[in-house]
Formats: sequence, structure tokens, C-alpha cells
Amino acid sequence: MSKYITSVVSTVVHMDDRNPIFGDEIITVTIDDEACGGYIVLTQNEQTIKVDLDELQLITKTAMKMLSQYKKHEE
Repeated sequence: MSKYITSVVSTVVHMDDRNPIFGDEIITVTIDDEACGGYIVLTQNEQTIKVDLDELQLITKTAMKMLSQYKKHEE
């Protein structure tokens, strides 16, 4: 017989002094799967971006490189 368990598939990013349920600045991060493999869904103000896990790795790598270059020019 199967038993119930819990799994975290969604979380909210927000400022520590803001309500995590509603507000223009909150971002909900969800993992989803439409029978073709998992992907990340970012939702803010009813706008949604769906990112494949392979794309997410490349986006993160590219963003970190861009921030590193940007910080060099700030100094």
C-alpha cells in the first residue's frame, strides 16, 4: 500500500520584510513536468518564464560570467 509523503516543488523568493503570498516583487520558483522532463517555472506578476533544466545551467553560467565582467568595470 502506498503512503503519503511531502515534496517541495515550489518556493517563493521575496524580501524578508515583505509578504511572501502577494506583492509585485515576489518571484515564485516551481519545478514542473508535462511528461517530457522537468523544467523550472519562474512567475512574477502573472508573467511566466519556463526554462528547461539544461537551459537553466547555461543561463546561470552566462549570467555569472556577465556579472563577473560587470563587477570588473565597477571598480
